[in-house]
Amino acid sequence: MYLRSVKAPGDGERYYQLVRSYRQGGTVKKEVLVHLGPYWDTADALKSWRDACRDLEQLRRHTQAQKLRAKCDRLAELTRADTDDPQHREHRAW
Repeated sequence: MYLRSVKAPGDGERYYQLVRSYRQGGTVKKEVLVHLGPYWDTADALKSWRDACRDLEQLRRHTQAQKLRAKCDRLAELTRADTDDPQHREHRAW
């Protein structure tokens, strides 16, 4: 897994994605695992998103909060899995 920076067309803002690379039939493929938005640090993204989930719940926007919570869970799972693997511990991109 690695962090990829993407420049948005139009406004030129930088956004970040957590991506994995793999080979399929001799071709290198890339899969976006999580869109991080403006956050280049996964810990910052998780903190911000968890705060946003609480705000959305208070506003009774349960569907949006549920979707964002699922995104938080996915990112937490991916980053936890990566840090649990001693082979990847030293080579994290974030």
